[in-house]
Amino acid sequence: TQYELIPLAGKGRLLSPTHLQQLAGNHSRLYKPPTVAPGLAAGLDLAGGSDDDDRAATHDLTVLTIAIVTPPSAADPVPENHVAVVQHIAWQGEPPDHLIAQLIDILRNVWPITTLAVDATGLGDTAAAMLTRGLPSTNVLPVKFTRTTKSELGYALQSAIATGRLKLYEPDGSPDSDAVWHQAERTRVEYFPSRAMNFYMDPAVGHDDHIISLALCEHAAQNATPRIARGRRPT
Repeated sequence: TQYELIPLAGKGRLLSPTHLQQLAGNHSRLYKPPTVAPGLAAGLDLAGGSDDDDRAATHDLTVLTIAIVTPPSAADPVPENHVAVVQHIAWQGEPPDHLIAQLIDILRNVWPITTLAVDATGLGDTAAAMLTRGLPSTNVLPVKFTRTTKSELGYALQSAIATGRLKLYEPDGSPDSDAVWHQAERTRVEYFPSRAMNFYMDPAVGHDDHIISLALCEHAAQNATPRIARGRRPT
């Protein structure tokens, strides 16, 4: 509505055409952390193991979304962190023990993440616990998908994009870049009373792994404390 910005009940796209324009950043994808960065956050969507039938039907990749987190300036109207996604890493069919070992090494020695939000739904709870033990210097945030938590993630994603605080790296023609934009353009949303929502991909259209990972990354970034008070965003 006009004044309270309450979404009307019904179905549509999670991200509007304006959201999609705002989501497009002008920075390049990075394959190693910048020499100086205020902080790094990540969202991890785990393949399989979901006890949500809708999710399981559209969920076959493990996707890690990595972002540089910059604190807001005094001039920012919304005093929340800025998030520049700089890398995606995806796995398919990786044995669980190998996957966890790779994730721990990457997040400890390659991309030293300060905060990681993990899909801890169903069997993901075990993976989240293993990552918590294996990454003692990282703030690991397990997220169990319920109507409430998914609504919070969806609204936070919309808000971060609408206020210019979340940007994707420039499209580079890679499978990850194509997938995240495909899902951003096609993810459906259904609104319910009391600000509840459900967002999802039609299984006939594709999977939801990259958009879920992006929402988790935004959640991690807003719970991160950047290492320094100011920092340059990637160029």
